Formats: sequence, structure tokens, C-alpha cells
Amino acid sequence: VFAAKTTDDDDDDDAKESYGGDEEKQEQKFFDVHALKHFCALGVFFTGLLYIAYALLPHVGYTTAHPPNTENLMVKTFQSLSTLQAAEWLRFVDLFGTGVFAHGGVIAAGKRGLDLLGCVVVGCVTAMGGGTIRGALIGIEGAHPVFWIAEPEYLIVALVASFFTFFFWPKVLSKEVRESKAMETALNWLDALSLGGFCIIGANAALVRNLGPLLAVALSAITCTGGGVVRDVFLRQPVRVLHSHAELYGTTAIAGAAVYTIFACWFPGVSHNLRCLLAASTTVFLRWRAWKRGLKLPMYSDVNPDFGDYISIAQRDV
Repeated sequence: VFAAKTTDDDDDDDAKESYGGDEEKQEQKFFDVHALKHFCALGVFFTGLLYIAYALLPHVGYTTAHPPNTENLMVKTFQSLSTLQAAEWLRFVDLFGTGVFAHGGVIAAGKRGLDLLGCVVVGCVTAMGGGTIRGALIGIEGAHPVFWIAEPEYLIVALVASFFTFFFWPKVLSKEVRESKAMETALNWLDALSLGGFCIIGANAALVRNLGPLLAVALSAITCTGGGVVRDVFLRQPVRVLHSHAELYGTTAIAGAAVYTIFACWFPGVSHNLRCLLAASTTVFLRWRAWKRGLKLPMYSDVNPDFGDYISIAQRDV
């Protein structure tokens, strides 16, 4: 009886294995059919995107001539703000923002435990990294590929701001004042004003070279955020502008660059001063709303839970 029962069990197992094998083959067959359907559907989708890209190219790609009033964006040397001219203000904000960004880079590096040299390097990279990347991509007029080599006053400002921040910021002001809400708000406003100027400078650098609206906005984003990206990589922390744990930043610069580019390319009759004012105001206003309301971009809906530890680290480190 035991032998017969064992034989029956073996027969059942063989039947199950046979059925399972047939089912696997059937699933494999259906998988191939579905894979072919997906392949065809995605192929059509990406081909459609290709045609859309070529349709948009004449409107947002290279231009035969640069928009008017983009040749002399800033004065050569800053003298006074009393003229109320955009060219004078932009030169001031460009130099002023270099110091503000260097200050923030030194603080971030100091909190990470870097020494004097490390803090100064990170401060300078934060201040001039975006413009350096832009210059390496498109160059500038003359023999030098990046702006701070052609105009060393930017390097001087970044170095002075870095050294003063390293030696005097933690000693002159108490920790309570440095970490207060009022100080955070003041630094946010300074950063927003600097960002408003940088987004215009980055966009104009592309437009004056006939690179078109799309590259103008892209290079403006690189100008505004490139230094911060390099800073975060140096400090081995999540890149601020690429994660949803921080409020809107790079997006506000893109919005300001888009406003400047739209008026420069499609509304050339608008004065240079008004064009710059509208672009800078857009960036500053959006940054203000972002830190005031904690505005963030939406996250990808299908987040991999295996990266949960990384997300928690990102939230902790910022």
C-alpha cells in the first residue's frame, strides 16, 4: 500500500511538473507577444517625439541673428547704482552675488569639517562654478574661455568673501544669531537677488551667440546652479537642486531666464531695463514664495523603496 501511495504521489508530482512546464512555456510565449507590442508602441512614441523635436527646432534652436539689445548687457566696470540702468545694476549684482555665493559655500564646507583651504576652494567653486561651466561650453569673446580669467575681479571678490567668512563669521556673530530664523531669511533674500541677476546673465550669454531660446534657458540654469552642484559633490551630500527635500531653487532661475528670453526673442520692442526687471522679479518672487510656503516639485510616482535609506540621508544632510 505504501509503495502504491508513493507511486501515486510521484505521478502527481510528474503531472504538476509537466503542467508547470507547459504553463511556463505558455507564459513565455505570451511574454514575447506582449514584448513585441510594447516595443512597437514605444518605438512609435519615441519616433513621434523626434518629429516634435524637429518641428520645434526652428522656433527654439539656433538663430541667424541675436536679439536686439543683447550685445552690451553690463557695463565694463561698476561705478554707481544711481543711474538706475540695468547694465549698471547687473554688473553690481554679478559681483555682489559672487560674494554671497562664496559665503554660502564656505559655511557649508565649514560645517562639513573642511579646513581653511577646503573652505576657500568650495567657496570659490560655489561662487564661480556655474559661470565657469558655461564659459567652458560656449566660451567668451577674447582669448580666455572663462569669465574670471578675463575679469579677475570676480576671483578677488570670491577669495575675499571666503576668507572673511571663514575667520569672522563664526567669531563675530553668536551661534544663536547665525542660526536664527531672521538670519536665514536675510540670507535667502540676498541669495534670491543674486539668482535674479545670474539668470539674466546666463541667458543673455547664449542669446548674444545666436544659440536660441532653448539653450539660453539651459545655460542660464547651469550658470545659476552649476556651482552649487559642484559644491554638493565636493561635500559628498545630495545635490540640492535635484532633490525634492529642498524647496524650489533651480526652477525659479529657469522661470526668470524664460521670461527674459521670451521678451528678448519675441518682444524686442520692450526696453532692456524693463526686460531685465521682469526677469529678475520673477525669479526673486518665486524664490520668496518657495521658502515661505515650502514649495517643491512633484516626485516621481513610482519611487523605489530600496532607496529609502538614501532619501532619509538626503533629508538629514540638508
